[in-house]
Amino acid sequence: MTEFKCSKCGKSVEFSDDQPKLVEWAKNNPDKVQCKECKFGGTTKPSTGKATGKSGYTAKPKVEITPEMLHKAYDQVKAEFADVLDEVQPFLGAWATTIVLNKVKG
Repeated sequence: MTEFKCSKCGKSVEFSDDQPKLVEWAKNNPDKVQCKECKFGGTTKPSTGKATGKSGYTAKPKVEITPEMLHKAYDQVKAEFADVLDEVQPFLGAWATTIVLNKVKG
């Protein structure tokens, strides 16, 4: 283990010698080395099972994917590739799913 000091609070920070690139980075950038508390803004105590989250963060409501959404996307992809349908038929389901997932995520 190679020991460094946190650039914010001065606490001891250890990096495993099994990760030589990380140790080298810390040697070259001592002003960027931070302990877990300073880096992640809190304590490193074991989790109590309760999510504290960062202030100002609001989770997005989970959107349920419905068969209707998949069917609509499938029909759109099928119409778009109607001229080469025989060639792309095996891929239509995956493409439709990707379209729906991207809409739900975005």
